Amino acid sequence: MFINTLAAEWTKLRTTRSFWWTTALFILMGLGWAALSGYTTVDAEEVSPPCGPPPSPPSSTCWASRCS
Repeated sequence: MFINTLAAEWTKLRTTRSFWWTTALFILMGLGWAALSGYTTVDAEEVSPPCGPPPSPPSSTCWASRCS
């Protein structure tokens, strides 16, 4: 019975126009999002290092704003 239901639903999806254009729309949106993300991503080599010395690690005796 489950196989018959799947076959009927697949036939319904295949013959509906909205299935095809929404599928194409989502594929194009996914590809566009990936292209935009790849285009706007900055490589690590292109980023200049921060000015000044690196920050010192926090003391092990500090807790919030009270340091001993």
